[in-house]
Amino acid sequence: MIISKNLLLLCFVLISLTTLAQPTNYEIHTTSTSEKFDSKGNLKSLRIFSSGVHGEDIVNVEMILSPTYKLIELSINEEAIMPLMFKEYKILTDFIIDYVKQENEPATPKVVSQVTKIVSDDPSKENQLSDDDRRSLMNLIKQELISDDLIGKSDVFDFLITSTALYINGKQQDEPIFLKYKSIYDKYSEVQLSKTTYFQITQTL
Repeated sequence: MIISKNLLLLCFVLISLTTLAQPTNYEIHTTSTSEKFDSKGNLKSLRIFSSGVHGEDIVNVEMILSPTYKLIELSINEEAIMPLMFKEYKILTDFIIDYVKQENEPATPKVVSQVTKIVSDDPSKENQLSDDDRRSLMNLIKQELISDDLIGKSDVFDFLITSTALYINGKQQDEPIFLKYKSIYDKYSEVQLSKTTYFQITQTL
């Protein structure tokens, strides 16, 4: 049986590219997408182009997809892949599709959780500040911490101040920093600090 030169070439290409089915072997550098609509404005197909590297080789992948992301056409380095062989590249094509979907999804904002409390051996002091006063004091102190480059805007942090010391993330701060924040606290809080009464802000994600 005589196998044509073109068929041999195609077989060689298919064999050499089979390992591309593993996403870890293909590093995406750039992607682009375009959409085609019918006369009624309905999405007809989606084109995804990906350029990346496999080992030391540059590999370009082009896909035509249905609106439900079903693979219609596939080419690798401008070599058309027969539909019968699509399943051999499913991991690769799914990897690229998921990558593009993630690129197009809006970033999910981080949800910041903040807890502010006064801890004391005298329970009456713990609720002496109203929620609004406690929140205002927390926002003021946090803004000062950011201005002093002691924390970032969205950093996880723990702020704890007593009558004698200030701790940020468990580390005792220098005297000038402590005095500054104690002055802020004393000005806006009616609850006096002591060795057994402290003010704490904890921010987590």
